[in-house]
Amino acid sequence: MKTVTGCLFASLLIVTFEAQAAGWNINYCKDLTADKFHKAATSAFHKRKFQIEEDTPSSLTGALKGKKVEITMTAPGRIVIGWVPGFGHKKDTWLKRVRYDVLWGLAGEAKTGEWTINWCKDLTADDFHRAAIRAFQKRKFQIEEDTPSSVTGARKGKKIEIVMTAPGHILVRWVPGFGYKKDNWLKSLWRDTSVALGE
Repeated sequence: MKTVTGCLFASLLIVTFEAQAAGWNINYCKDLTADKFHKAATSAFHKRKFQIEEDTPSSLTGALKGKKVEITMTAPGRIVIGWVPGFGHKKDTWLKRVRYDVLWGLAGEAKTGEWTINWCKDLTADDFHRAAIRAFQKRKFQIEEDTPSSVTGARKGKKIEIVMTAPGHILVRWVPGFGYKKDNWLKSLWRDTSVALGE
């Protein structure tokens, strides 16, 4: 009896840990509407070719290749992306990609040479600065200029500026004369800055 109870308890601990470890969170603006959340979540699932199985104003469940992911707005501006219990995977790569796509749907715009993050109007200079520095550090950029509203990083002869031009409005762009014809680096820094803001 003790062995069965012990095994059951251990199994419950493992399931609880996996469920907690498998969730990815986004802390966005408190004034996020259900419509905007729903549009971003739907777009993320369509981009990744998920079949939407359940659809409510505050939660969507998508299925792909026997796996199921749920995107839920648990409180104003708080989004949790996780595996549906029993339909997950040991790796969280799919969850991470869906999170990037939800962030893009909430906050992203791009044109050649400049990627925009539309964040909350109450974004503080400290939170902006922390996110920009973390993005540059993750991508191994050398910080060259650093002010409360702008950070410039350099790597392999290229330079990128992450600047908050207005409250909640952030640009990730090449420094003139130090850019590259492809925007892969801008995209990576846009994503890393957005993720850092949403933690």
